[in-house]
Amino acid sequence: MAAGGGGRADDDGEPNPYLPPAAGGPGGGPGPSGPANAFWAVPSASDPTAPLPPDASPSPAPPAGTDPPPVVLPPVAPRPPSQTPSPAPQSPPAHPFTQVSRSPSRRRLVVGIVALAAAVLYGLNALVGSIGELFDSPTDPRGPASTGAPASPGGTSTADPTGPTASPSTADGELPIAWQVDPASIVAGADLVYSWDGQVDSSQIAVTPDAWIVGLGANYSTLEHVAGLDPRSGGTLWTHEIGHGACAHDVVDAVLACLTTSSAVPEDGVAAEPYVLARIDVATGEVTEVPTTLTSVWSLHHRPEGLLVLGVTEPNAPHASLSLLAADGSVKWTTDVGEVAGAELMFSDVLSGSGDKPDPNRTMERVRWRDLDGGTALLWSQPGAMLVDLATGPVGDVIDCNRATPARDALYCMSYDKPGDTSVTSVHRYDLTGSLQWSTPGVRLAYPSDSSPARPAFLRDRELIGLDLATGAPGELLHSFATPGAQVWTGNVAEPSGYGDASRAVVIGEDDAAVGLLEGADQVAWTVPVSEEAYVWDVLLLDGVTVLHLSDAAVGLDPVTGAELWRFAGVETDSVAAGDAIAEAGYRGITRRDVP
Repeated sequence: MAAGGGGRADDDGEPNPYLPPAAGGPGGGPGPSGPANAFWAVPSASDPTAPLPPDASPSPAPPAGTDPPPVVLPPVAPRPPSQTPSPAPQSPPAHPFTQVSRSPSRRRLVVGIVALAAAVLYGLNALVGSIGELFDSPTDPRGPASTGAPASPGGTSTADPTGPTASPSTADGELPIAWQVDPASIVAGADLVYSWDGQVDSSQIAVTPDAWIVGLGANYSTLEHVAGLDPRSGGTLWTHEIGHGACAHDVVDAVLACLTTSSAVPEDGVAAEPYVLARIDVATGEVTEVPTTLTSVWSLHHRPEGLLVLGVTEPNAPHASLSLLAADGSVKWTTDVGEVAGAELMFSDVLSGSGDKPDPNRTMERVRWRDLDGGTALLWSQPGAMLVDLATGPVGDVIDCNRATPARDALYCMSYDKPGDTSVTSVHRYDLTGSLQWSTPGVRLAYPSDSSPARPAFLRDRELIGLDLATGAPGELLHSFATPGAQVWTGNVAEPSGYGDASRAVVIGEDDAAVGLLEGADQVAWTVPVSEEAYVWDVLLLDGVTVLHLSDAAVGLDPVTGAELWRFAGVETDSVAAGDAIAEAGYRGITRRDVP
């Protein structure tokens, strides 16, 4: 496995040992300059001269109205497939923003290269820490964008569609392809949009039993349509035109929630007209639209209690509006994030590459949402973590929280305890009120899973250890990871990363092993060697099989014993578990692969 550094955390944002610290002070604002929807895009990390400071943060301190009736719109009729060949991949359009990848291991490789270049530039001597928890790949993970004719009004295509490929060719050694769909066959000229909801780690596809949902646009950063595909055939079930807006990636009670507006959204992120809440039945495509009073959409998170909406507000840094929207479009509550103590921790200019720019121009660059028990959500923008009670709003102060790991009834955070030395750390547990329950020095959190809720995994140096979650007392040694070989720079090597969810946790150590943990116990269920020639993109938890998504292979393991069940050539970088199948989104379009 290639040596590198970093891991998941934008989680997906943590220190880069080779780069200078960022200018201090609060930050925030409407988002980086760019196209109308740029407030949910992430600036490119491809420029190695851009300042990429570490987030070696200090230890965390212990702590409306009557609305018009809904308008029900009919679903859009499915469009018939054809056999027109898919266009050859084209180079993606020049664009100042790019997606932050969901893969921790990919971050390690790319960020290591960027970090090395920046280290030479700045010539700093005492820069140590973990690579990659701050950035993902600076490239579009789907590969080249497609081209085609513009879509007609209403989201239906006027071009001859290619439709799903019912019997696509499968290369030798690959997992069988059940079907494959070119985005331009759904809406003419459309490409897959990498993020619909403003999160840095969202997949390009949402999987439900009734429909696989994708976002579409003329380029990969601007959401213009959403579409539901039949999971069995890949046929288009419905499409809906967004105009300008966003959709929450989380489907609740078979409803996809979007905020749309027909007016242009300027660079400050505030629309001229209020947004409309569109609730889409993912099985039928039936749309219910109701007006709202909101004029800014930065990021969305859909919960049974309502739709969490993060927007911009004035003044800028460190302010942002946070609201809970009811199904009828009314606002249950709203608050100014800047009024919460410690809010400046959630704002930075790390990814913008502008260095010492004025505080008002800073923004929440790495937004991600996570779910907790008891009607609580986590809003995390490295290193600031805000607990949100869905009934009332933010709870307590913003917590200084590296490698934030929400685990049902608690939040686990890591702190850096010695300025200039990120090897000195502690782990802290907070309850859902934000109260500190315990702190354990000398321990690190594994880079957390993209899944939510997740199971925390604890490290002492490169040793995976048990830990009493009630008291914080360290437990037994579970596995000692070998140190990756062949370093080309000094500093901390790539640290183990956590994958899976609360029931099936897998910890990956570079150039060493994948370790599966038993549910609810600090015991190793199985250990599987990981090749030095490959690195891990992700771990997919399918029905009856755990899939190691490696750079050169997809390996199916028995989730109980770790025994290898099958091995095929690799799959797309953006791949998600879909019951007994793998859903892919990439330069070849949307693909369903059935596993043995």
